[in-house]
Amino acid sequence: MIKRIVEITRGSWISLKDRQLVVEQESKVVAKVPIEDLGILLLAHPANVITQQALMACQQADVAVLLCDEKYLPLSLVLPLAGGTLHTATLLMQIKANPQTTRALWRDIVVAKISAQSRHLAAQGKKAKHLEAMAFRVREEDAGDREAQAAAYYWRELLGPEFRRDTNGDDINALFNYGYAILRACVARAIVGTGLHPALGIFHHNRSDNFALANDLMEPLRPSVDWLAMKEWNKGNHELAPASKRVMLEALSGEVSFGGQTLPLWVAMQRYAHSVKLVLSGDVKAVEVPVWHFSADTEPCG
Repeated sequence: MIKRIVEITRGSWISLKDRQLVVEQESKVVAKVPIEDLGILLLAHPANVITQQALMACQQADVAVLLCDEKYLPLSLVLPLAGGTLHTATLLMQIKANPQTTRALWRDIVVAKISAQSRHLAAQGKKAKHLEAMAFRVREEDAGDREAQAAAYYWRELLGPEFRRDTNGDDINALFNYGYAILRACVARAIVGTGLHPALGIFHHNRSDNFALANDLMEPLRPSVDWLAMKEWNKGNHELAPASKRVMLEALSGEVSFGGQTLPLWVAMQRYAHSVKLVLSGDVKAVEVPVWHFSADTEPCG
C-alpha cells in the first residue's frame, strides 16, 4: 500500500479524533486523514500547531513527521525510537557488523548509484558510457573515490561545467534539495521499521548526523529525484512552487524494479531496508537495490 503524504502549508490546528488526523483552519475543519493511511506529514508553516496526542499517534503508526524551515524545505524529521519487534537485538547486530561486510555493502551501493546516474544521463540524451565503465571498476578500497569522480562527471554532463550543487541554493538546487529531503525521510522511515538505527551509517559517519544510514541508502535513489527535477526545470518551472513540490513527491510512487517485480518506490524502500538488514546480519551476501524506470511516459504507480 502506498501511504499518503500530507503537506500543511497554511497555519493550522492539527489534532486527533477517532484515529483521524483533523486539520482546522480559522476554526473550520478542512481535512481529515486516517492515521493508518499516512506515511509522511509535512508541517510547512510556522503557525502550525499539532497536539501531543496527534504527534504520538503519528509515531505509533510509523508516520514520518517533517518540520520545514522558512524556505519551506524540510529541516527536521521526527521518527519513533523503536522499530521492528527485536529492536535491541537488531541494534547490537548493526553495531557489531563485520567491517568486511559493511565495506562490501557500501561498494554495492556505490555501484548501484553510479549505474543509476549513468542510466539517467542516457535518458536525458547525455554521454553515459564513461559512468557505465566506472561502475564496473568500483572496488571496496576505492568506492568512495569512484563515487566522488562519478558525481563530478555526472553533474558536469547533466547541467554543465558551471553548475554547483548547493544544499542551500535556489533555482534547480531548491528542487533537488526538496526532493532529497523527502527521499531521506522515507528511507529513514523504512530503516526504523526494520529495527535498524538510522544514525549508524555504513560510509557516512558525521557525529552530528542522526540519519547517516539513511544518507547511505538513499544514494542510489537520488537520480530519481534528479529526473523529476530536470523535467520541471525543462518545462520552465524554476521555483519551488506547490505544483513543483507535487511533482517531486511523485518520486515515491514512481516505478522501480526490485526482486523481479515492478513496484512503487515507496513499497520497494521497505524491502530495500530489509535487504540491508539481511546483509548486515550475514544472512545474505548481496543487497538488492531498487532500480528506477527512467521513462518519459512512466506514470506513478498507485
